[in-house]
Amino acid sequence: MRFTLCASPKYLASAPALQAPDDIVEHRFLAFVFPSSGRQLQPVLQQGDASYAIEQMPEMRFNHAAAYIAAGEAGLGIVAVPKPEVQAQLAAGTLVEVLPGWHMASMPLSLVYPYTRRLSKRVRTFADWMAALMAESPMWRM
Repeated sequence: MRFTLCASPKYLASAPALQAPDDIVEHRFLAFVFPSSGRQLQPVLQQGDASYAIEQMPEMRFNHAAAYIAAGEAGLGIVAVPKPEVQAQLAAGTLVEVLPGWHMASMPLSLVYPYTRRLSKRVRTFADWMAALMAESPMWRM
């Protein structure tokens, strides 16, 4: 799953310039905590062979995706979110990508189903459809 760093235009207009990953330390960074594990997402930005881990203390932590995205839209700081989750906000302009030349490490997606010796035709058809859908969409590609 492809992630992106986003912030509201209002926040960016009132914050220091953000031109390189090192500039993030001068910004309010909002963190996401996975509700199932309690672990915080540790974003790592990549550009070619260079990488930058965002390790600063977050301004706030969220464990609900909609609240996390809403906080970004409200101008509370920078959020690291799956790009498909914020496609509507990016299109509407309520969020904009920051540091677009840097890409966040992807997170794998898994299709989980009960083990059987032979995969049912329904599950195989669904898995093939999802793989094709994701391969065709630039939203899912790095």
